[in-house]
Amino acid sequence: SKVYLLLLTKGVFSRPAVEMELRRALDKRKTIQLVHESQTNMDSFCDFGEFIDTVPRYAEDIFATTESMPYQRREYLAVAFVNELVQRI
Repeated sequence: SKVYLLLLTKGVFSRPAVEMELRRALDKRKTIQLVHESQTNMDSFCDFGEFIDTVPRYAEDIFATTESMPYQRREYLAVAFVNELVQRI
């Protein structure tokens, strides 16, 4: 694939598989598409500052070069979210 889709959830950068995949995507110069949980009542929600504080050093630039899309669940928003995500990838 040409794009690495990274779903930003609580503790995402503590997962070895995510770190391996992210490193490989960066090594292969793939486009990184970020998506974050936007609903504060969800267990997967995390303050965006925590992502910035915990991103591995080799990937620090992803937040400066990539806009994160908020994940949408409501049907009328989800359709627009999916359409935009497909265009980006």
